Amino acid sequence: MCGIAGIFSLNLSPAERTARAEEMAARLAHRGRDGQGVWSGDGIALAHRRLAVLDLSPAGTQPMTRGALALTYNGEIYNWREIQNALPPQEWRGHSDTEILLAAFAAWGVEKTLRQIRGMFAGGLWNEREKTLTLFRDRFGEKPLYYGRVGGAFVFASELRAFRALEFSPTVNRAALAQLLARGCCHDCIWENFYKLPPAAFCTLTAEELQITKAEKRVTPYWSARETALAAEPFTGTFADAAEEVEKLLRAAAAEQTVADVPVGALLSGGIDSALLVALLAERHPVKTFTIGFRDRAFDEAPTARAIAAHLQTEHHEFYFAESDALALAEKIPQIYDEPFADSSQLPTFLVCRAARRTVAVALTGDGGDELFGGYQRYLTGDKFWRYWRHLPLFFRRAASALRLPAAWGNRLGALFPSPYPRRWGDKYARLARAFAAKNFAEFYGLLTATGAENLVAGLPPPPPPLADDWSSLAAQAMLIDQENYLPDDLLVKIDRAAMAHTLETRAPLLDCRLAALAWRLPMRYKIRGATGKVILRKILSRRLPDALLSRQKKGFGVPLAQWLRGGLRDWGESLLTPARLQNDGFFAAPAVVKMWNEHQSGKRDHAAALWAILVFQAWQEQS
Repeated sequence: MCGIAGIFSLNLSPAERTARAEEMAARLAHRGRDGQGVWSGDGIALAHRRLAVLDLSPAGTQPMTRGALALTYNGEIYNWREIQNALPPQEWRGHSDTEILLAAFAAWGVEKTLRQIRGMFAGGLWNEREKTLTLFRDRFGEKPLYYGRVGGAFVFASELRAFRALEFSPTVNRAALAQLLARGCCHDCIWENFYKLPPAAFCTLTAEELQITKAEKRVTPYWSARETALAAEPFTGTFADAAEEVEKLLRAAAAEQTVADVPVGALLSGGIDSALLVALLAERHPVKTFTIGFRDRAFDEAPTARAIAAHLQTEHHEFYFAESDALALAEKIPQIYDEPFADSSQLPTFLVCRAARRTVAVALTGDGGDELFGGYQRYLTGDKFWRYWRHLPLFFRRAASALRLPAAWGNRLGALFPSPYPRRWGDKYARLARAFAAKNFAEFYGLLTATGAENLVAGLPPPPPPLADDWSSLAAQAMLIDQENYLPDDLLVKIDRAAMAHTLETRAPLLDCRLAALAWRLPMRYKIRGATGKVILRKILSRRLPDALLSRQKKGFGVPLAQWLRGGLRDWGESLLTPARLQNDGFFAAPAVVKMWNEHQSGKRDHAAALWAILVFQAWQEQS
């Protein structure tokens, strides 16, 4: 992993372009502490911050040139040896994947190369002969890439912070702010007139188009999770055949992704995905594993991870997260994440990445297993509820949604029943009741997984119309929605920023495109059976772990945020949510936010998710 930046302008002098590219790259030093490089051409300057993982010699430095092409890119191409063997025989300067990627672009062009490579990547490719700049990004969006215009210049970078070197005043995108409140993350860029290049796409801008406003919005997809799902031919083998094929592909992906010239380890939770990944790695060589735990037993998976590590005989490292850590990190979130980001598991993710970096430079993760193999409970509950409710007339469902009981009543009722986990039945029912009025399953699932707090954004533009898809399997549709949204907007942002804050590279073998294609071919019963998800992954893991470890209920990578906001984070939160400050900022409906905060503090409601999003934005805005 690295940090990249670039500026495309016909109005600036070569010295000005180079200087600005250098300044942008300097803001990304945390993404690559092993060196900085800048290359300048006719109208272009490309910059790079290097984290050396493969070919640590000067032969792997960037930006890298080949004939008329110049490349700055962030990430890893895992099948670079395969690509190298498919290219015409030639002399190589070193053994970096960057050199192979650049040679592939030269031989095959952009689109064919992107279709052939497997990896996580984002980059900028300049063609000096054609005077074109092409931006490109990996299939699932593991690596970030932002772009926009500043003073007539087209600029791009790995993170928004790079653009602040250009000294301009961006405007907040209120639609993206509403997305933050609804889901804890922004699908669109938080700045007006700036964009995130979509996953599995590229965008080419010519010197002539540089004069056309927003010409860069024309992006071209080279792969699609949706098309992969719709075009998948049903798997005709047995469950055992499918398990064998999944294991084979995951083993191959893990082997490719452990290739590095620096130490490699793995993040290990108490869940199926990371446990299976570590089990496969441990069969080949000793593995260093890393886990974060909580003193609150309701959220602590460290004992399970410890037991798994002991059984697999890994070199295990365990660390614990305390409430005092939450306050220290909360104040750093704007620097760590650069854009407002409010998945509260970002806090332990940051700490486990920091701990791992003391020992390794690359860490493998289990990201993607839930979305590809049906791991979330909401796939089951969403399917179950919608199958009943969709047959009722829309006017009846809208009436039922409007007549919901006060959430506080349900919370009091839930507290009467013993449970190892907090039961906020009223809050859960309130979210479900909002979804009753949906017109189709996509809208229902979107409402079911949103907080509803998006309505607190003042001056919010009307939302886009909901997607209307007709799928035979509602669970499959939910998985696709998550692959296209939750995965690139939340999970992969969370791990990228947390890891790169410590210059740690993370890799996700479960997001191998071959494995994703196979997952869509499998019958749903191979993924979800009754109330159990990831059936096929559990089967593969059952040959490597005893039932006592395999059957433990996963708690998720959550944090006791609700109680922290009433405890160690309370003073910090109140300082950001004073009525006068909310009113002066003008982003939120101040009375509604204050009411929400008071309800949460009294224990009547659990507004932790929505409040966390507001607080993260307030802290980000304060430090911007």
